[in-house]
Amino acid sequence: MSNSLLSSAVIAVIVVIVSGYVISSSVDIDTVADIAFTSILNVVYATHFELSLNAIGNIDDAEDTGLSIRRVNGITTFESGTDTYAVVIPAVDDGVQILNITDPTNITGISNFLHNNTVPIQDPFGITLFKARDNTYAAVALFTGDRVQILNVTDPTNITATDSIINTDSLELNGSYGITTFKSGVKTYVAVAANDDDGVQILNVTDPTDITATASITNTATLELEGARAITTFKSGTNIYAAVAAYDDDGVQILNITDPTNIMATGKIDNADAAGLELDGPHGITTFKSGTGIYAAVAAYDDHGVQILNVTDPTNITATDNVDYLEGTGLKLQGAYGITTFNITNHVYAVVAAYIDDAVQILDVTNPSDITAIGSITNTATLELNGARGITIFELGTDRYIAVAAYQDDGVQIIRIDGTESDNTPPTVNAGTDQIVGEDD
Repeated sequence: MSNSLLSSAVIAVIVVIVSGYVISSSVDIDTVADIAFTSILNVVYATHFELSLNAIGNIDDAEDTGLSIRRVNGITTFESGTDTYAVVIPAVDDGVQILNITDPTNITGISNFLHNNTVPIQDPFGITLFKARDNTYAAVALFTGDRVQILNVTDPTNITATDSIINTDSLELNGSYGITTFKSGVKTYVAVAANDDDGVQILNVTDPTDITATASITNTATLELEGARAITTFKSGTNIYAAVAAYDDDGVQILNITDPTNIMATGKIDNADAAGLELDGPHGITTFKSGTGIYAAVAAYDDHGVQILNVTDPTNITATDNVDYLEGTGLKLQGAYGITTFNITNHVYAVVAAYIDDAVQILDVTNPSDITAIGSITNTATLELNGARGITIFELGTDRYIAVAAYQDDGVQIIRIDGTESDNTPPTVNAGTDQIVGEDD
């Protein structure tokens, strides 16, 4: 028998265990004559990565008198020319701050746009970016201002206001909280989750200088929109849907927004629908694909956990798996607030900003029915993770990074995600030394 081949007239059972992953297959060697065992191992190892989180740079409000990042609520990133920028929304400073993060070890403040009598920016809670007419725009959800403000950030050194829209009796913008963008046909739209109106408002922002309201929907006894806080969009078939996390309803509502002038409620789920769900006080939501399915990952602030939902059929949401801070030693999910996902080869990972734990937790959600905790990083005196709220992923060259908005630290922390092929060793968490260190609150 060859050293690299198995040959037998019996059923060979191969079980390979790699870092917690079990792959089992029964092979009839009479049917399949030659199997390269080493090739099986190579496939398994090539598709599983061990991750390490390395904090490499940060900045806070005390480091530059020109910075305005007190009580940052959210963060997102964009590219302009050869540089990469973060856009941060500070609640106390009432405005938008742009940071150059092209060199994550040397973050610099570029410009800001603050609340004024002409352009009121009060209590920004949500931000999203979109492209229009070759320009980059930020749409900001203003909680106290009950409005959405559009800003042109194409030139990061010179932010300009374009148009805004404020709440009226016919709109759902009271307590604007979460915000996202989507395209329908050739037009661009913003979807807003309004916490105080318990509803969702769609705005046409195709012309950023002339926003128009299209459709809205408000909570009823049969919907899950009370305390609508986070919102994201996804496609299923030819349709576009919004997934809304409702803080007061402890649930998620799916809306068909394919026609932005006619929102239709489809499926929903809340904490009372089944025992053991982690949907108490959802504060963040994102969607991802795994295999042929579409899933929502929900950060539940009051449950201190993450719930995965199958939304492949938007009319019939089903719960798959969940995890909370009590389910494993060292899990950092207390006050789960912001959530996003990223892919490495065949694997999907969720990254959670834990407000109470002052930490970032990574979860492997490749198998949505079996979440695996991968690693975490917690605040120290040299980091900016105290009150972690907003979270986003960006890339620089071949490297992938996490950008975190730290509400209590008045700062931003950059973390590099390092992935290596599995060697059966557990993930490590390291605090880097090349950091911009600021003063703690």
